[in-house]
Amino acid sequence: MLYLLINNNEMKNPYSIRINYNLLIFIFCLPFCIISCDSYNFSVPQPVEKENMYEFPQVLRGTWKSEDDNDIIYISKNYASLRSTGKEKIVRGAWPVLNDKGNFTYPPHLYKSFYTVRYDSMKNPIDTLTNYLLDGENIYKVNEEGKLGKGNNYQIEKDTIIFLNNEVVTIDMGRNAFLRKLNNEFYVFNFLNSILGTDNPWWQITILQIKAGEQLVIWDCTEKLKTHPSMFYKAKSTGDYYFNATWTTGDIMHLIDEGKMAISSKLNQVKKE
Repeated sequence: MLYLLINNNEMKNPYSIRINYNLLIFIFCLPFCIISCDSYNFSVPQPVEKENMYEFPQVLRGTWKSEDDNDIIYISKNYASLRSTGKEKIVRGAWPVLNDKGNFTYPPHLYKSFYTVRYDSMKNPIDTLTNYLLDGENIYKVNEEGKLGKGNNYQIEKDTIIFLNNEVVTIDMGRNAFLRKLNNEFYVFNFLNSILGTDNPWWQITILQIKAGEQLVIWDCTEKLKTHPSMFYKAKSTGDYYFNATWTTGDIMHLIDEGKMAISSKLNQVKKE
């Protein structure tokens, strides 16, 4: 089972010189600090010699919480759910803006814009999109089709709107999302990119480790993996790396020892199932 959220911090201007990608960050890594545009894609699930597990083992089941209490993962027998709370900051006004030199300027890093201006190839404004709507005590996100998201309470500080964005995402275990066991401590979670609604037919992986003291440790691919011999293609316009890998259990444990997989987050169990 897996969880994915999309970081909609991208500008909707087709002529923007700075590109911000929707970050597809899977369930166990999402809440914690993996803010990277890199995506590691695999032709087959890993490790190749192990069978699929369509149920979470008892040792993984229960409620897990991050140290800051902002993120909670509930793992059941056949599914897992992630509740993530994040603070969003929105700058009033329309962006990007052309400066005196004719260059685009954008909101401060990690801030979003209340409106987005579309420009043509000659940098002339042709349209203004409303990204958020205020009504009473709530703020609503407006998607590309003009549909509203859920409402959240907000506060205004000078030219900035601040609100807490609570997200809950759930995906069932099945043919497109399953575990493969390395040993009694480590499991590899495999999932198809296509379950995110994309046309990418490749697999992604993350490693789950159960440690003594009721702690769940998440391991992810690192920059060092890009030099692995099984990496045979990198997309030119994105940080997508593709691997024709047929790793065994021993190979993956060796990758961990070499630092090609690294700890991305740790969660503590607050309730057993």
